[in-house]
Amino acid sequence: MKKVFYILFLLVNLVLYSQPDTYNPYVSLKYGELDEAKKGIDKQINYSRTKTYTRTWWIRGMIYQEIQKSNEFSNLCDTAELVALSSYIQSLVYNFKNNEYWNLDVENNPEDKSIFLKKLYDNKTMFIDTVIKNDMIKEKLLELSDTLVNIGIDNYKDGGDYNKSVEYFKKSLFISEILNKVDTELMYYNVFVCQKAKQYELSNKYIDKLLNYSYGDDKVKVDLYVLKSRNYKLLGDIALCYKTLDKIIKKYPNQNNAKYEKINCLIEQEKNRKARKQIKNTNSRDRVKTYYMYYDMATLYEQVGNIKKAEEYYLKSLEINSDYFNSNYNLGVLYFNQASDVFNAANDIPVGKSEKYNEQINEAKTLFKKSLPYFIKANQIDSEDVNTLTALKIIKGRLGIEDKSQ
Repeated sequence: MKKVFYILFLLVNLVLYSQPDTYNPYVSLKYGELDEAKKGIDKQINYSRTKTYTRTWWIRGMIYQEIQKSNEFSNLCDTAELVALSSYIQSLVYNFKNNEYWNLDVENNPEDKSIFLKKLYDNKTMFIDTVIKNDMIKEKLLELSDTLVNIGIDNYKDGGDYNKSVEYFKKSLFISEILNKVDTELMYYNVFVCQKAKQYELSNKYIDKLLNYSYGDDKVKVDLYVLKSRNYKLLGDIALCYKTLDKIIKKYPNQNNAKYEKINCLIEQEKNRKARKQIKNTNSRDRVKTYYMYYDMATLYEQVGNIKKAEEYYLKSLEINSDYFNSNYNLGVLYFNQASDVFNAANDIPVGKSEKYNEQINEAKTLFKKSLPYFIKANQIDSEDVNTLTALKIIKGRLGIEDKSQ
């Protein structure tokens, strides 16, 4: 049995070495003569008889991959790792038994890439040499993927060549597709690198993919949406920026990052407006944008617990439009809630500390008085709003004011 196996082994190698067009480069590769191997294989890919051999491109991929790893021969090609990848891809294309797929431009044509990936894992697809195919998928491309990531990281750290980093990470992610895997960690990292490279649209494409894969917990998802909104802002699409933030604020109300981001966007928009001495003299459309913007900022500040800032922006909104119901009502509620908290705290003061109790009650009444004019105004604007009427009834009761509406 051993003799039979040995004979078969010799026959396999004989077949490999007996192909005159690939013999020299392959042997040179095995002996570490990478300069000779490169010369030989670069000729083979142009010969009409060998340029469509899956084996030719497989050998070329191995030669260039070794050049990339070699200190002695690295000067033979500055981008040996990329040549190796292209060669392996071409080898896989020429490995399809059906030669109608041999013209696929996998690296440059998205449609061809899609066909290639689909056929690669279609159980009905026939291959010329499964040994070569498996060697590339299970070993060579896996190793090359790590190499591309490391080069991408080096470019990011050392030279700050963010565009080059993006390209190398893209190549590695493509290898993951060829291997029928999804590298979400690298995809996530490339979101930030794309931003650094000012490739904002590509950054958003990776964000969309990550969200489709349901990557990370709620906080991570919100952060991804925030990054997406920033990309839109940097692309000059403020409308999509706000739309993205509003969507995620609604979906994840307990995550404050998107709220803070919207506040910052609104503040930036405010600062970017031309200074106006009399904002009331601006056209009505700008006035509506401005007082609503202040109202929006106030509500966001209130949601994240910054009451002082919320008060500031409600008042700014009312300076521009004192008849805006929402700002009047919300500011009234803001003071009302503060008064209620102080009033409830007063009731928890132990008996015998009447001075402290009276101080708390007076403070609560002051805040109730502060809220009163805003509820009165809100009621004048909308006399049928039940919440406003209820608040007015409670406040007047606390302050001992006769409710004439009854």
